[in-house]
Parts: sequence; C-alpha cells; structure tokens
Amino acid sequence: MFRVRTLGGLRLEAGEGSTGGSSRGRSLALLALVAGAGDAGITRDQLLAYLWPQSDTARARNSLKQVLFSLRQELQAEIFVTTNPVVRLDPRAVAADLQEFAAALDRHALADAVALYQGPFLDGFYLSGLADFEHWVETDRRRLAARYQKAMESLATGASAAGDTHGAVMWWRRVVAHDPLSSPCALALMRALVKDGDRVQALKYAGLHENLLRAELGLDPDTGEKVFVRQLRQHASAAGPSRFGDRQRSTRRRTHDPTS
Repeated sequence: MFRVRTLGGLRLEAGEGSTGGSSRGRSLALLALVAGAGDAGITRDQLLAYLWPQSDTARARNSLKQVLFSLRQELQAEIFVTTNPVVRLDPRAVAADLQEFAAALDRHALADAVALYQGPFLDGFYLSGLADFEHWVETDRRRLAARYQKAMESLATGASAAGDTHGAVMWWRRVVAHDPLSSPCALALMRALVKDGDRVQALKYAGLHENLLRAELGLDPDTGEKVFVRQLRQHASAAGPSRFGDRQRSTRRRTHDPTS
C-alpha cells in the first residue's frame, strides 16, 4: 500500500514509511493534484494546464503519458484509476493524508484530523515556471491551515466547556504556536491560563505577544487583549506578589495530546 503525504511536505511512501521510488518534480506535483481532487478526480486537461502550461497540447499530452508510465514502472504498481478524461487515486492501492484529514473533519474526529496535519500543505515543494500550480498550492495551503486551526480552537473550547482547564491551555498553546500574531487567540490562551489558576503565565505570555506584535507588525494588541491584561496587572498589584504567585492551580487530570 502506498501513501501520498502532502501535509508538511510532499512525498510518496511505500510500506512502513519507506520512500516509494525516486519520484521528483512533476511526478510528485501530479500526485499532489490528483490527491487534492479527492474522489471526484481531476481531468487530464486540468493536469496539462497546471503542469505543462507552456507546451502545445500534443506535447503536453505526451509528457503526461510519460509521467504516468514512469510512475507505473518505478512503483511496479498501478495507483491511478483513469476513466477518460478523469484521473483519480485508486483507494485500493494508495492512501492520501489530505483525504484522510478531510474525512476526519467531516466526521468531527477533530483530534484525529489534527494528528494528521504534520505541517503546511506541500511545505518546501516548489516548481519554477508553474504560476497556476503555485496559486493552487497557496490557496489550498491557506484553506487547510484554516481548517486545522479551527479544529484546534474547537478542541480548546470543548475542553474548557468540559472543565478540563489543563486541556484547554494545551490546545490554545498549539493554536497560538500556529498563529502567533492573532490577538483573539492570544487572549483565549490568557483566559485559559487564568482559569487554570496560572495568572503569572498569562501575564508572561501577554508580554511576549505584545513584543511579537510590535516587532513583526509594528502594532499594539487589540483593545480586548489590552483591557484583559490591564485587569490582570491590577489584580496582581492588589493581591501582592506572594498571593498572586502562589494561587492554587486546577488539579483536573491533564488531557492527553494525541499528536505528541
């Protein structure tokens, strides 16, 4: 069974993580395009437009045939279902993390989906001279990153609603690691830390986030974040250093992180 990995890079694997053959360049790009099309598949004309935009139709079709033939020879297997004019992955021969990620989100298995997201879509993969392909990559990269972040935010709010303050902090930390410049996400982490009894860390993160915004964007935190931080600091001043620093933390069991 082969596996196309697109989240966190682009590679084709066979068996237990070993790389299937030495596919490079347009062969890998073709795999990514077909995997991204899912069960509906992608037409040959679309593949030609993405991967051979400068070639005339006859030459581009010949190049596509050569890539498909080379993959069959290299893998000693047929991983595509080709029903003219559509090409799709054969689920009996190859799996794709992209499709598994989407399926996990559709069935609301959010922790499973988050575990599958190993990094940005096609991270580090680039082919020069293919503007439409790069536009497709960037568009899907943003879309998938947004779905990943939304899943983590849902896990964080779910943990908070269940009274699992440790779990909420863990998930919000992962959210801000993914989107460190977001004031709403930073505020959510600070609120979670306070609920978990750790106002000191909430204030510490507030300072880090404020410095990051100024360094990266030349901006101050938004109004909601500034108001919350001001209230935290007022509480710290009124409580005194010893009471503030020794505030009892929640003893609820820490949520297991399925991706650790």
